Amino acid sequence: MAARPAATILLLVVVLLPGLVTAEDCLERVGRAPHGIADAVTAQGILAYLGNGAELMIVNLVDPSDPAVIGSLQLPYYIRGLAVDGDRLYATTPHTLHVVDVSVSSSPVELGVITRWSPKNEIAAAGNLVCLVEGSELVVVDVSDPAAPFVSGSWSGAPVIDVAVVGDDAFVTAGGSLRTIDLSDPAAPIEVGSLSSVSGHLAAVGNLLYASSASSFKVIDISTPAAPALVGSSASMSGRDVA
Repeated sequence: MAARPAATILLLVVVLLPGLVTAEDCLERVGRAPHGIADAVTAQGILAYLGNGAELMIVNLVDPSDPAVIGSLQLPYYIRGLAVDGDRLYATTPHTLHVVDVSVSSSPVELGVITRWSPKNEIAAAGNLVCLVEGSELVVVDVSDPAAPFVSGSWSGAPVIDVAVVGDDAFVTAGGSLRTIDLSDPAAPIEVGSLSSVSGHLAAVGNLLYASSASSFKVIDISTPAAPALVGSSASMSGRDVA
């Protein structure tokens, strides 16, 4: 798994109430990649990965005022979700999961593909496992052989909204709660912990998990995965996603 930066910037896509926005609240755009609409995006280090229709674009952000596309790869269908872990990028389309080698960012190469019936936008990866939200299930894909990915197991305790993976644990929002799913045996994912009243989308940084929903923003301690603990929340912020 890629090393985490020493400093972390957290971005919450928030909805601010009309009349409450001041100049200090406004985000300032510092740069733009002029290549159409990105339906999916993820980033690692100074590189961003965009799904522009069916084209995967790799963008260098070393100069934020002038982001530059340095590599691309055409996939057969439009890209719905992206996740990157080290030298591998994973892309979902309405029918497939693609494993892509991005070790040479100027020349991404597809390593393998698996047909899936309807993966959603939500995808997370760590090591040799990729977790997809598919229908109402969490699906675990083994990518230890990137040329031949296969589904190793699934979990369906409640309809899944989003997933984040840290080590051997997947954290999912499902059924109005945060659930910890142990992936140490990928063939038999099992729920080992939960925290009530957590919904929406997730991002994990170290031992902290961030959850944003239409009604709140929450910070959760996951240092003990089987016993996630709420450490902070705000009902004045609502967000569609968090990174």
